[in-house]
Amino acid sequence: MGPMTTIALDTHKTIQKLQAKGFSAPQAEGIVDALTESELVTKTDLRTELKLQAADIKIWVAGLLIAQAALILTLQNVLGG
Repeated sequence: MGPMTTIALDTHKTIQKLQAKGFSAPQAEGIVDALTESELVTKTDLRTELKLQAADIKIWVAGLLIAQAALILTLQNVLGG
């Protein structure tokens, strides 16, 4: 995967928001710790990676089609068809 977008997270504000929604301080801090230690990606990151994968698949399929055509021609020549 290529370089990913950095996501800014105000940890203090996020902890406060989680506590306002009913999480205890240790729970909120644990969630924020998990988020800041994780390698998060954006939708743009995912779209970019999907485009790269799609291009790789197209190249691979094209190679298979060429190999298949070569095999068919070879079999026709060998079998006298």
